[in-house]
Amino acid sequence: LLDLIAERTAETGIAIPQAARTVSDYYRRSGRMPEAIVILEKHVEAVPDSLALRTRLGLLQLAAQRPEDAERTWLEVLDIDSRQVQAHRALSRFYQDRDQIDKSLHHRAEALKIAGGHPSEFLELASEYLENDQAHPARLLLEKARFEHPDDPGIAARLAIATLRDGNTKGANLLFRQAEALAKESKDPEDAKWLDADFQFEFAGSLREAGDLPAAEDRLRAAIKSSPADKPQLKARALRELARSWLDQDKNQGPAVSLLRSAESLDPGNPDTTALLERAKNK
Repeated sequence: LLDLIAERTAETGIAIPQAARTVSDYYRRSGRMPEAIVILEKHVEAVPDSLALRTRLGLLQLAAQRPEDAERTWLEVLDIDSRQVQAHRALSRFYQDRDQIDKSLHHRAEALKIAGGHPSEFLELASEYLENDQAHPARLLLEKARFEHPDDPGIAARLAIATLRDGNTKGANLLFRQAEALAKESKDPEDAKWLDADFQFEFAGSLREAGDLPAAEDRLRAAIKSSPADKPQLKARALRELARSWLDQDKNQGPAVSLLRSAESLDPGNPDTTALLERAKNK
């Protein structure tokens, strides 16, 4: 009887989304995945802009071990409407499972930009972009995040870093200062974590590029002081950059060598440290 009802519903209501979904789900639950897929294929053929069910079709195709069809279906959804969040999310998971990280990050970012999200979601994804040396998409994502969360110190801090790495030193300088002010003014003591050694090191880079060497050196000292014990390479990097600044200015050669020796002990065999020690020796 249920099969007869499903057949009649499909015959008369294939263009009705709820009817098509109901029949497709009935076939899927009763172990007839090919029939469930055919129903949705007929539905989207009759109603091409039924995007929720077209996205659903891709999920069933994937479950039926038809990954190429699933990918094509979701891409068709986005060709029709690029703001379909569920299709972006499906493609993000699809590409992540296949180690196509750039594509996965792209669709994850698009879903966040469209649907919005908690600051932690933006920060997690932006960190992945930055770890993969993709500053530009990280900056675009964080600009959207800051529009939604203008007073969040973490968003401002990571946006400053992404903006610097994307080549906008002037814009980054302003963002670093804004992020610092937001963190200091925050009533949440946890927000102080955004002014960590990474933040100070990157802030130093923006100041150095802007030509403010004394302020850059102050930030490097702050980075050295705030580097956690479990990240010796981070402290070594800050020590190395402070020594490099002194050597570039032909000053403090003895202290510069001491900094480099400390960096060598924290990060043995680093070629940059070795090169700077050799340079100091030849001065």
